Formats: sequence, C-alpha cells, structure tokens
Amino acid sequence: MKGCLWIFGLLWLLGVAAFDWMAFSGVYQQARAGHYTAAQAIVLDSRVVEKQGDDSTSYQPYLKYRFEAGGKIYTGDRYRYGLPGNGRRAAQAMVKAHPIGSTLEVYYAPEDPNQSVVDNQLGGRDAFIIMFLMPFNAIGLGFLIGPLMLQRAGPGGIPVVREGMGWRARLKYTHPLAAAVTSLGCLSFLAIFVIGISSSMNPSLETMRLAWMAVAFMSGWAAFQAAQNNRLGAGDLRIEPGRVEYFSGSQRESRPISEIESVEIKRHEKRDSDGDVTYRYEVELRLHSGEKHPIHEWAGEPPARAFADWLRTHLSLV
Repeated sequence: MKGCLWIFGLLWLLGVAAFDWMAFSGVYQQARAGHYTAAQAIVLDSRVVEKQGDDSTSYQPYLKYRFEAGGKIYTGDRYRYGLPGNGRRAAQAMVKAHPIGSTLEVYYAPEDPNQSVVDNQLGGRDAFIIMFLMPFNAIGLGFLIGPLMLQRAGPGGIPVVREGMGWRARLKYTHPLAAAVTSLGCLSFLAIFVIGISSSMNPSLETMRLAWMAVAFMSGWAAFQAAQNNRLGAGDLRIEPGRVEYFSGSQRESRPISEIESVEIKRHEKRDSDGDVTYRYEVELRLHSGEKHPIHEWAGEPPARAFADWLRTHLSLV
C-alpha cells in the first residue's frame, strides 16, 4: 500500500514537473530581467501575433528591434519571459504605440546582450500560473507524505502513544504538515477560480501578492491549529489504570473499565442514487447496562478490526 502511494506520487510529480519547469523557469528569468540594462532601440517590425489554443485565443505583441550595447549592434524580438499578456486590446495598444521606425526602450543582460526583452517586470500572470500548478503539486506531495504518516501510525492507522501507566489513541490526530499541504492545495484551487473569473485570467501583481499572502497565512494557520488540537488531545481515547476516557458523539465520557462489556464492530451500509453500496465500519463500546458508544469509524473492515483488537487487549477484554 505504502509502496503504491509512493510510486503513484512520484509518477504524478514527474508528470507535473514538466509544467513546473516551464512555469518556474519563465518566472525566474523574468525576475532576473528586472536587473537588465536599459537601452534605446529602433523598432524593425511591429504586429500582433495571434495564437490559437484548444479553448481560447491569446494575443501577443511582436516587436523586432535593434539596439547598441558595448559598441556592437544587436537585434531581438522577445517581448518577455514567461507568459505573455492575453488581451487583444493590450497587444494592439502596444503595437500602435511602437510602429516601425519608432524608438523603444528595451532591456538586455549585461553579460549577454543577445538576451533582451521589452517588458522586464514581473506581472500578475507570473504569480497566477504558479498558483494554478500548486493544487497539482499538493496532490503529489500528499501521496508522498501519506505513507510517512501511515508509517508512524498504529493499529487501524491510529497513532497510539504510551502515557504514564496508560495509553492514548489519537483518533482525531492530523499531522500539521498534512494540514498545511491540504490547505495549500484547496485554497490555491479556490483562488484560481475566484481570481481567474474576476480578472479574465489576467490579474494584477498586487492582487496575486495579496492572494499568495492569504493562502500562505491560512495554510500556516491550518498547520498551527492541527498542532494545537493534537497537543490538547480533545478527541483522544485515553486508557488509564481501571478507567477509559473517550468521545462518543459530542460528549466526553469517562468510565471505569469494569462497566465495559465488549468492543464490537458495526457495519453501516450506504446506498447512493445510482444504487451503488458502500460500507463504513464503526468500532463501538458496549456497556453492561446495554448502552452502545461509537468510538471511531473506518472505510474498510481490516483497519477497524485491527483497532478493535488493540482496544480489547488494552482494556483486558480478551
């Protein structure tokens, strides 16, 4: 199981890596262009390039220019690194403002003037494309760190720790790293739609800066909250000499072990609108009084049975 998750996670990340490389390398080069040297250039060609995609059409200004650097003449036609603007009006306005024969300020790398651009500033779309890829990376990271969480888990996937003379089963334990990665992926996915729709996929840099700050803060807060909840252990089952504490529903119960008759597994059946049936397996404590207190449930029977066996052993019911 763990091996399959690792293999799938690696394959997933390798598939996403090609898109990551294109996006991050473009953003990195565009950031470096912010330190390029400015030069006055003569426009040799000026037109709008239309690129047909599967679902949309993008427009990019094409400006071929000639400039002098270090006593030599160079030509270039790169507008910017990374993603170009996709607005027809913006592209047409740029071309109209810089007709053939006009002067234009361009920027070149001092160590290699053949590397030049017209636009040397980072834009909102640079940050947007990274956010667009973040959910896919989060999924891959989830498959990689998932087995590490399982490796530390105990019976039924539940972390159990020795506590004095007793035991603590962390039924609602969430690893802070898992909480951060999950939040990062979900919030990035939500932000993509909100920002993309509201800005026609071309947000401002300030909008993306605020969005990234919000996503990072909330992901960090999710990790902090998970760590706090784990520390408090409000949802834990605690076994002490002669006594057991647990959550049943919304109530915290504390009972002598002598009141517990058995630990049972109850199967719940759920049928969806298509008639497909799924099952949930719930471990419950049955008291001598006839009361039944559900403890935790699993999607599969083996982990539920593993935890039930562990619980019977530590409650001396076997």
